[in-house]
Amino acid sequence: LYVTTIKGYNPQEIRKVTNPKGSAVVSSVYKITASWNYFSGIDLDGIGGAYYIHYDIYGAGASKIAILDLTTKKSMTITGQQKGCVIGPVASSKFSMAQDLKAGKAGEAIVADDLCHQIKRIFSGTVTAIGSGTQGYLDGLASKAKFNRPSAIAYDKATGKIFIADKNNFKIRVYNP
Repeated sequence: LYVTTIKGYNPQEIRKVTNPKGSAVVSSVYKITASWNYFSGIDLDGIGGAYYIHYDIYGAGASKIAILDLTTKKSMTITGQQKGCVIGPVASSKFSMAQDLKAGKAGEAIVADDLCHQIKRIFSGTVTAIGSGTQGYLDGLASKAKFNRPSAIAYDKATGKIFIADKNNFKIRVYNP
């Protein structure tokens, strides 16, 4: 089990919880001291790394998505670092209050981007969106659907379905590719 520290905790840490012989052991896997003040959302990528969200609530309000190599303990930011709602090439993409993240198929990260009112998919150097980015409630095509602050997601690897907690619409929604 990998967990991230809560906001306001310094240094920020990703921790590993193991249960050898019935006793829980907690160890620090990665630490950072920076103006970005908390980690939010982490999931293993299945190939030796972990995607995670690094969020700056007190500064620019931006969220950046990074990947941590669990063997070398080196982290690399894969998205842009300014606040915004930009899709396209991963290096210039922007997130605004990303809340949750799940690893999808090999090399894919799926992110609930709260203030962009979208679910974003990072795959093969590109960020795409589920949802129009306009706040509201509307089912339909991925490009036209509307969310109101999606805050959490679950990913079913067997079917590819994404279950979305659409916070301000008080609904659980399903994206079925």
